Formats: sequence, structure tokens, C-alpha cells
Amino acid sequence: MKVIGTVVKGQGKAGGYYNVPTANLVLSQTPTIEPGVYAGYARLPNGESLKAAICYGVKKETYGLIFEVHIIDWSGDLYGQTLEVEIGAKVSELVPFNGEVEMMKKILADVAKAKILCTAE
Repeated sequence: MKVIGTVVKGQGKAGGYYNVPTANLVLSQTPTIEPGVYAGYARLPNGESLKAAICYGVKKETYGLIFEVHIIDWSGDLYGQTLEVEIGAKVSELVPFNGEVEMMKKILADVAKAKILCTAE
């Protein structure tokens, strides 16, 4: 499944505090997938397609939908740009955390799994 969205500013926690930057997307359509973490690919505005870990679900602070894309082994500024994201295999479910350390461990494990799944395709 492919979705297209515009990159907007998020809270900055993933990139700053956790060192796992994400592109927070406002989507042109709602994906027809269950909430969770997925492996996939992000097509940058220059046409380059890169491995990605994708988080889709409900943000507990606002109860609004989130769609965040961590582009694996890449850094740069995408604010205001449009990304096309190919959603692949599900990596894991979204689960509640007992603190920041537990959350960071899960994020890093999910990114590692997504990278392996993308390589296997």
C-alpha cells in the first residue's frame, strides 16, 4: 500500500531525545491498515527510495492519528515536502510503555527489524 503525505513539525522527541528522527506526515488519505509499526520505503522528493520504519496509530496525548516515518540510515530536512511511502510487512504492535527506557528499547528493536525486513524483500 502506498500513501502520500506532507512532512510537518512534530514534537521533536524522536529525533532529539531518542536520536531516531521521524518525518511526521499529514496524509492525503487514511491508510487501510491496522495501527502498528511497519517496514517499508520512503520515496524522497529527489526520487530516491530508502528503507523506513513506519509508525501508524493513535497518539495518546491528543487521541489523533499519527503517521511517522523513520528513514533508516538517512538524515536531512524534509519539512514541508511531500513523501510517498510504501507500507510493507508489519513489524510489531503498538504497546503501552512503562517508562522512557522501555520505549527507547522497543523503538530501536522495531527499527532493526524493519531494516532486516526491507533487506529481505
